[in-house]
Amino acid sequence: MKILFVIPYFAPAWSFGGPVKVVYDLSKEFIRQGHEVTVATTDVLTPKRRHDKKNDLLDGINIVYFKNISNFLAYKANLYLPIGFRAWLKKNIRNFDVIHSHDLYSGLNVAVSKIAPKFYTPFIIQPHGALNEIRMNARMKTPKALFLKIFANILKLSSIIIVSTDAEKNNEISRISEVLTRKTYVVPNGLNIGQLSLPKLNPKLRLRLGLKPEEKMIIYFGRIQFIKGLDISLKALALIKNIPYKFIVIGRDEGTLSSLKELAEEFQIKDRIIFLGPIFGKELSEHLGAADLFLFNSRSESLPMAVLDACAASLPVVISANCNLPEVEIFGAGIVLKENTPEETARAIITYFSNPASSIVMRQECHKLITDHFNLTTIAKQYLTLYKQVITS
Repeated sequence: MKILFVIPYFAPAWSFGGPVKVVYDLSKEFIRQGHEVTVATTDVLTPKRRHDKKNDLLDGINIVYFKNISNFLAYKANLYLPIGFRAWLKKNIRNFDVIHSHDLYSGLNVAVSKIAPKFYTPFIIQPHGALNEIRMNARMKTPKALFLKIFANILKLSSIIIVSTDAEKNNEISRISEVLTRKTYVVPNGLNIGQLSLPKLNPKLRLRLGLKPEEKMIIYFGRIQFIKGLDISLKALALIKNIPYKFIVIGRDEGTLSSLKELAEEFQIKDRIIFLGPIFGKELSEHLGAADLFLFNSRSESLPMAVLDACAASLPVVISANCNLPEVEIFGAGIVLKENTPEETARAIITYFSNPASSIVMRQECHKLITDHFNLTTIAKQYLTLYKQVITS
């Protein structure tokens, strides 16, 4: 099968979060199973840098990069306006059996929705939580609401819609149209369990971070934005008086870093908070391997890859129910907060560190959660079944 993924940001733009990793891992798995994968994306990389190639081959994935009209608008405002994509798609669309578009608010998806039906090529939309009201209100509220109103046909014209959780289908898709829910399918994100291994411990890392032997290392990694609930995390940590800790925050700033630093100073915990900026790959794995707990007070998620990555590193988690991962509590891999408040979060952290024996069991269950429930090989087959369905219909 020849598959075209369309996504507004892609490797090496890892700082754009979960969808990049989802598409990258899924592409590699499809290739391993004998399929051809092309990714069409834009050249956004950092606030001041673009990807410098028009074409690339990464781990067998054919990648075509299209220049954004404005790199600043793409990075800072999520406004992706690629030059030349429409013409390229018209010329090459017959080379693909199916188009799978990720995210929603991009010029690429507008082009796909206009061109694919004319060539009778099935196309699939996977919003990755972009339709959540909290997300829409938190950033670019007016443009996104206007975009959704004008271009709702992107969803209507799609062959099917794929979401990661039942909550995304029942709450976000149904809010737009009950008709759309009838062509919406739930497929969770997954990880390649063949590559799962405990991160190698770096004995010097905790020392380099300034942690004392008795201090617990609590970690967060992801984008630094209002939706991720880091303000809730800091307020919760300020309530913890009898447990020595450092909170390591890893990720790119999307407008809230300065306010978080002010909050840490206001609550007199700034000496316990370390902001490291974006970290990826082996270095991130080392930080996860050194940590004692992953903390995530997100206000809105589809199905967060950060939590799955933490569990894959056998790192127990304390997460909000907004992460849509009840499996964490079912498997005993961590604590799912009943209320996403500082008080509830502080109680959960204290409970976790007060029972060392339980934390050992949680580490074991983290790995089992991934292998039993989020096996990418199994999940890839679910995608392929849906692809075949839309191709034959």
